[in-house]
Amino acid sequence: MEPQPHHQAVSVAEAVQALVPHVTVGPAARAGGVRGFFRAAVAGLPDTAQFTVSDGRGRFTVRYPDRAELHVGSLAKVVEAAAAMRTRFEAALDHLRLVSIDLGQEGFVSGRWAGVAEASVGQVHLNASLFLAGEYALVEEVTAHELWHQIEIAFNARRYRESIEFRRAVGAYFGVETIEHAVERAGQAHDQLVREVSDYAATSAIEATAELAGKWWCSRGRDDQPAVFRHFGAVVDRFFPPPAPPTEGAR
Repeated sequence: MEPQPHHQAVSVAEAVQALVPHVTVGPAARAGGVRGFFRAAVAGLPDTAQFTVSDGRGRFTVRYPDRAELHVGSLAKVVEAAAAMRTRFEAALDHLRLVSIDLGQEGFVSGRWAGVAEASVGQVHLNASLFLAGEYALVEEVTAHELWHQIEIAFNARRYRESIEFRRAVGAYFGVETIEHAVERAGQAHDQLVREVSDYAATSAIEATAELAGKWWCSRGRDDQPAVFRHFGAVVDRFFPPPAPPTEGAR
């Protein structure tokens, strides 16, 4: 999808609404006044706008750079992924309040980081470079990766014993007692983690599970889904059972 032409804030919301019709988007507004000044300073961008998304579990805000080169299709992909994961994981993501597309985080301008999760305040920040350069293929995976951080940090705090069992179950695929061992110990399991998931997955246990989550989310339902992500999905379903389908006639 090619970058969209220059647009007013409201037309961005309308475009996202058209692309993600199962949520309610809007109204959109540009950040103005003193509050807007500080938002722009934090975002590392001079012009920002935002809209709210209502998805059946509540509302969250999406903040984005109000620029002509903004890739609206990528923005819609973020909304779609966030709403779908909130539906899938229910209460585990109800605390999400803000998805911000900006350049204000350390490591964003250099390209070192694609996203940052701030679980304590229910915020996810995504590197605006992905949206201004049209890196469409990466957007859903990065969004899922950062939202998984939100899920797992809350999981570790609220269900600590189960979180230990979760990491053990993930590690079983690599033939180790827990995923931490595949990350921290040189050897076959570590090499397999790098080969089948990513180099970044081997930097820490929490990044390993987030990398697995992002890639699992984007490959779920595919006949050729790699075994490692199929295993991770089965572990996720065990500890986060999918919501029951609506009963016939329910609204």
